[in-house]
Amino acid sequence: MDGLNRAARRAQARKRRHATARRVVVNAAQVTLAAHQEVRQQAVIGLMLELHECFDALKCGSTDRSHFDRLAGSLNTALVLAERIGQDAVDVILAGHDAMHECAAIFERHGKFGFSGAGIGALVDALDVYEQIVRVSTPRQIMDGVHEGHRRVRQQMRGAACSS
Repeated sequence: MDGLNRAARRAQARKRRHATARRVVVNAAQVTLAAHQEVRQQAVIGLMLELHECFDALKCGSTDRSHFDRLAGSLNTALVLAERIGQDAVDVILAGHDAMHECAAIFERHGKFGFSGAGIGALVDALDVYEQIVRVSTPRQIMDGVHEGHRRVRQQMRGAACSS
């Protein structure tokens, strides 16, 4: 033991808990500034590694739907962000969407995901464009793109349910 009695050890533990709580003070201005700063490069690298892992798994015949969902969701965000840049970026992302539709069709036919050669090329290009967009976007812009992509998917799902 360290020579302190039980009451003294408890008092020290309380001081440490309260001191730690005071150090983590975030105000609204800090949060707002952070949301409008450039995305940290480590975060971009982590995101792109995750997406390329999903892409590689799908190319190799994965049956895990989460790989498909993660990649498709990111392409929805990419489309929203690309619309703010220009038609060339949108066209590349839409070609990636077409490749994902083809991948889903392959899954329906064979029970595992896959791509054609053209689909692989289109998705490589789409991921490259998405990486470039993310590197120059703020966290706020990316989150807005995520939310808008989700909103569009929900709207499509409601439309599909109504027409059934």
